[in-house]
Amino acid sequence: MFRYINIYYFLAIGVAVVLWKLNAELGSTIELFYGFAENKETEINFNHPVEIKTLHVSPGQFVSEGTQLADIVLIKEKDQLLDQNFRIAELNAESEVWKTEKRGDIELIKSKKNVELASIDAQIEKIEKERAFQESLFKGLETVSESQTNYAPLTQKIEALKEERDLKEKSFNTEIQNIEKELAVGQNPFSEQIKRMNAQLQFEKNNIRKEFSLTAPFDGLIGNINVKEGEHVQSYRNLISYYEPNPTIVKGFVHEDLIVGVALNDSFLITSVKDETLEVKGKVYGLGSRIVEIPNRMSRIKEIKTYGREVLLEIPKDNGFLQKEKVIIRFLDENGQPKEAPTIRSFINSISKN
Repeated sequence: MFRYINIYYFLAIGVAVVLWKLNAELGSTIELFYGFAENKETEINFNHPVEIKTLHVSPGQFVSEGTQLADIVLIKEKDQLLDQNFRIAELNAESEVWKTEKRGDIELIKSKKNVELASIDAQIEKIEKERAFQESLFKGLETVSESQTNYAPLTQKIEALKEERDLKEKSFNTEIQNIEKELAVGQNPFSEQIKRMNAQLQFEKNNIRKEFSLTAPFDGLIGNINVKEGEHVQSYRNLISYYEPNPTIVKGFVHEDLIVGVALNDSFLITSVKDETLEVKGKVYGLGSRIVEIPNRMSRIKEIKTYGREVLLEIPKDNGFLQKEKVIIRFLDENGQPKEAPTIRSFINSISKN
């Protein structure tokens, strides 16, 4: 009895060790995961309200670049025109403030000019009085000759002050003239802005309603048409969803518990689940920054909710994948060949060899 117990005991321990190692091996690395092919979507909308006059396409239709999609009427919002009027009024007010400040600068310069010139005039008058007083002292004295009276220093001071006065007056006058010229020739910094905005306002008033044709930006497929003929559509509302003709990206999902080394620009082999002969190589251009719920069809056990990280891959345009087609994403080794996912059989074989 003890012999049988020992055999089963050791057998159970052996199985547990194998399963533990197998789980560690399969859980720590993964060579493939699932995803789906997806066409890039372009949403067509406008930053102004529009009126839909005629629709020329239907959902699912393939169209070439330049194909007429719809006839629409662009409608400018009255609020925008009011905003422009308000902005022009603000600029005019700022312009008047600028003019007032410039006129104030002129008055300030004139006041400073008067004060400084008056000070020099007072100095000249004082020295002239002093010279006249000295002249009066010697006037009529026969014993003192004219050569003995020297008024040269006082005369030189008067001449120097007069010269200083002329220079200052010219400097003040030039400063005043420059500011007056700014006011006269329209060097107001707000003038050009006001002219541009008035011209733009007039243009928009003349084009409050503008009819034009909406055309396809590139070869592609019409997705959803979210409007109908005769409808008035608000700004930024999506009118038509537009897709590239073939999927150009693949969105994959890696389980959160799997340790997978995926980095930008890594290469992978993308294979159709339904047709193994349909395969292309893709390159990682984006990695999800958060954990999301993996779509049910991408999960290995569909009855259980699973979570993981998004991986975005770019694939060539000339592929045969369908929109939203499920694909297998395989890691490539250093030789550019797909790595084989570890299996129980390969794991047991590796154990038996060891």
